[in-house]
Amino acid sequence: MPRTQSNNTVGSDKKPSERDVIKACVAGVDAIASAEKASIEGAVSPTTVKEKSEEVRGLIKAGIRTMEDIEALQKATEELLKPIPKKNDFIGRLIVALLLIFYGVAFVVGLAWRLLAPLPPPNATSLASWSQINEALVMMFAGGVGATVYSVRAYLIHACTEKDFQNLYFPWYVFRSLQGVLLAFLFYFVLRGGFILLAVSEAPPTATQESTPAATDVSSEPATELSTSAATEESLPASTERIPLAPQNLNIWMLAASGSLIGLFSKYAIAKLREVFIVTFGGRENLENEDDSQDLE
Repeated sequence: MPRTQSNNTVGSDKKPSERDVIKACVAGVDAIASAEKASIEGAVSPTTVKEKSEEVRGLIKAGIRTMEDIEALQKATEELLKPIPKKNDFIGRLIVALLLIFYGVAFVVGLAWRLLAPLPPPNATSLASWSQINEALVMMFAGGVGATVYSVRAYLIHACTEKDFQNLYFPWYVFRSLQGVLLAFLFYFVLRGGFILLAVSEAPPTATQESTPAATDVSSEPATELSTSAATEESLPASTERIPLAPQNLNIWMLAASGSLIGLFSKYAIAKLREVFIVTFGGRENLENEDDSQDLE
């Protein structure tokens, strides 16, 4: 028994070859570089990477003298690489591709349905007419189409060109298109209320704009229609009996184009809504002093 223990001790203290030492050290350095890159990209916690990288660096600096040192370095290297997600995973790419196909087909079919479907007769007693509901749906579906186009572009870049697709970004692909739908829906309220006009121009509507008849062609002058939709109702005398009138319709193709652009460029659409809010409720001087460092993607 004593002789066996002596043999085990000698075997564990055996000096490794220079090739094994270099191989283990190179693997450790590469693992540190990969972990730090993943940390910068946000795929791994920086604190975890820092702790495990320091452990690998410490083992390399201490020197590799025995096979136990190599085993310890290899184990630390494996622990360092564990949290890093696999890149360009086939299953992940397949799931996201199917999701984007579903989004694209659903939004395109929905947009075509609302553009081509006949509208029921207007109901004078409802707060919102079927025409307005159809306009909102058109803008929402168009926003989903635009956002899905952006997501498909990002998917092709990371899955095919850069080959660095990561399952970590599943939530981005799931909610990016939904963000475009909801943002376009919100923009419809802003367009209907005339707030976009308030954000573009500081001057109030002129007398010419206020007296514009309701039959103005909105396809050629969409901004005028937006400014008169509210002014027409406000200009009625207090004694005049309010008769439910069919609301003026926005240009449906303009709404579809606006919705698709809002979904495609959501970051700039959010910036526009931010500008509308600041100018409307705080004044343009507050917009000039506002810090733009906190942008939403």
